[in-house]
Amino acid sequence: MIMRLSCRYLLFLATTFAYVFLPTPSAAAESERNYSGIEYEVRIEGDISSNVRSAIQKTTDSFLLRNRPPATLGMLRLRAEEDLPVIRKILRAHGYYSSSVVIRIDPANIPAGVFFEISPGPLYRLGKLDIPSVGLPENIELPSRRKLQLEEGEPAAARAVFDAVDEINDQLRRSGFPFAEVATEAVVRHGTRTMDVVLEARPGPRARMGNVTVSGIQSVGEETVLNRVMWKKGDTYDPVLISNFRDRLIGLGLFATVQVETADSLDHDGLLPVSVKVRERDHRTLKVGVSYKTNEGAGSEASWEHRNLFRHANRLRLSINVAEILLAGQGTLERPDFLRPDLSLLFDVRGARERTEAYKSKSLRTSLFIERLLSRYTIAGGGISFRFSRVEQLELEERFDLVSFPVKLSRDSRDDLLDPASGWRLDIEVAPFYDVDGITPVFWKSYISTSHYIRFLSHPRSVLAFRAGLGSIASDSRDAVPADERFYAGGGGSIRGYSYQSVGPLEENNPVGGRSSIELSAELRFRFTNHLGLVSFVDGGSAFETKFPDTLEDLLWAWGVGFRYFTGIGPLRVDFAVPVDRRPDMDDSFQVYVSLGQAF
Repeated sequence: MIMRLSCRYLLFLATTFAYVFLPTPSAAAESERNYSGIEYEVRIEGDISSNVRSAIQKTTDSFLLRNRPPATLGMLRLRAEEDLPVIRKILRAHGYYSSSVVIRIDPANIPAGVFFEISPGPLYRLGKLDIPSVGLPENIELPSRRKLQLEEGEPAAARAVFDAVDEINDQLRRSGFPFAEVATEAVVRHGTRTMDVVLEARPGPRARMGNVTVSGIQSVGEETVLNRVMWKKGDTYDPVLISNFRDRLIGLGLFATVQVETADSLDHDGLLPVSVKVRERDHRTLKVGVSYKTNEGAGSEASWEHRNLFRHANRLRLSINVAEILLAGQGTLERPDFLRPDLSLLFDVRGARERTEAYKSKSLRTSLFIERLLSRYTIAGGGISFRFSRVEQLELEERFDLVSFPVKLSRDSRDDLLDPASGWRLDIEVAPFYDVDGITPVFWKSYISTSHYIRFLSHPRSVLAFRAGLGSIASDSRDAVPADERFYAGGGGSIRGYSYQSVGPLEENNPVGGRSSIELSAELRFRFTNHLGLVSFVDGGSAFETKFPDTLEDLLWAWGVGFRYFTGIGPLRVDFAVPVDRRPDMDDSFQVYVSLGQAF
């Protein structure tokens, strides 16, 4: 009896709970319908340009919130009506000032239809343009109408007016007016279907550069920052100098963040103070890398770098490279601000042992070099280098004691050193080599290389990359040049698809190097996600016996595909290359290369 009452009591509680707290089936269904909302599609009807259509689709809630449909038809109509002012602004911004927009909601469709019926009306044109100024010196001219691209009769698009305002502001600031403003007035004349524009330049006071204050430094000496200031106190204000100054600080590799800002007003001396705020990063870096190439085998490289030796941005880098064909160690010390802020002194020592198919060598090189920063992207330098080597080729061993005087010029505007998507690089090096005991040059060695990067798609990110290199050695004969200083072609850093150093002059199928070379490469790079990408490439080139390449008919070509896995320190690349001009009994059917960083 007690058991029976307990069961009935529990059943009563369960029934009451379900009735009070749980919705009925019809209520639950209604709740689900309200949650999912009114599914709908959006269409734009009318004769409008693709630019206007795209701007509407990227700006209005009716398009952007389709995945979050409203609960009722009334809310759907309200959403569309709230887009009306946005659409009218877009039409006016493109030069349509007498347009009409009508909303039509069709609930009978499944899904429901939202239609914007647009009649853009006539396209208005630019009329008169006036650019008055208040307090601008007579010796400073404002941009012409042609330069501002506001020619009479052009479409009265708002974007063109905004760009003109930016151009005037930029010119005023470059002329020494940091507080310049441009007041804009546009008058639309419906009778003539034109828009007259007034751009009133208000330059404000002309400024001269004032004191520079630095904050945020801890272990870096303050003079390291101040030595990179590119102006003198009292010089005319120039925003380009401030931008270049910031780039020079970033280039030190000492700071995680760099902020260079000017004050909001002039000080009591009429000067413009500049403040620099930095946050230091770790000044020591340890890197380890591995690689694999079909013909060259496995290899590894390790390096250690200190970028703030003695607190003055002195940079010390030690590295070791171990591979089946190479064992090398190198140390480089760079002293910035040598004699003057734009000069750097570099001391370098490198010892190496190479055992390739072309030669065997042991060498020791030491060099002293001075570099000068000519501009934001350009560096030039020259110095002296001593090189002592023993080289064996075709069972003949020779000793070379050489001194050279290399001169270099480098320009690099790439946006990323490990994975560039835009910009270009140019490197030129010329060096006469002398016998240590002699007084006449043994040979002259020259090399020029360039690479260009063009980004042409954003999704997926697509980059077209080109590289070209040309080398020449002027000497009495090939034998006057050490085998390990001659030009070779072929391998992962040259012509993929062919064995290392195998493309060029041969003796009994053994590479002996040449006195000139040509290397050409083109890559089509795709990056589909944050980590994955593919590459298609073509490489070509050769080394030549003569001082200059005498024919292009001897170039060997290869093609291939590559896989890229993008990491925080650069892309990991795996390239599969096939020789097009395969030579019997010499070239394999393919080569595989694995390393860190793009091929160029």
